[in-house]
Amino acid sequence: RFTLIDETQTPSKKESYFSEKGIVDLVRDNVSGPLHPTPIHWSVEDKGAQIEIALQWSKGREKSYTFTNGLHNPEGGTSMTGLRASITRNMKKILGLDLDGDQIRRGLVYVVSARVANPSFANQTKTKVNNPELRSLADLAFSEAINDFSRKNEKEISVIREFFAREQRADLAAQKAREAVLTHIK
Repeated sequence: RFTLIDETQTPSKKESYFSEKGIVDLVRDNVSGPLHPTPIHWSVEDKGAQIEIALQWSKGREKSYTFTNGLHNPEGGTSMTGLRASITRNMKKILGLDLDGDQIRRGLVYVVSARVANPSFANQTKTKVNNPELRSLADLAFSEAINDFSRKNEKEISVIREFFAREQRADLAAQKAREAVLTHIK
């Protein structure tokens, strides 16, 4: 919940913005054509730092959002780096497919929100968070989240696996077609 108060007006103008499910709602609002109905959501805390993640695969484009203490960090940072690395490593293992990070994040809408006592930013505009502990915490959050999700939602994991198997076949066919065209150029 955010409440904005404009004290330049008499009487003061007050507006509140509220989202029942927070970052899960942000994911749902940005997913077009979801591959699976249930967004993946998880939160972990360690030594005063907290990471909350939400994500869902779609038939649309990759979109990511990073927040630190409620502040949007459009360039991401250590929390996003940890989340992406964890997504790649864990999804390759769970899906049993040889995919790279770009392929695995195709169509993924994902959010990482960190709360940390002493945030460190890359610049004064605070577009990128640099706290090293957030990388491992985001990695842990996704590892726990996807293990829990895959146990509880086997059908949804199967849908995701089939989507990526088709994507992998399409990528291979496109690569072969490109090579065939290029070898016939004189």
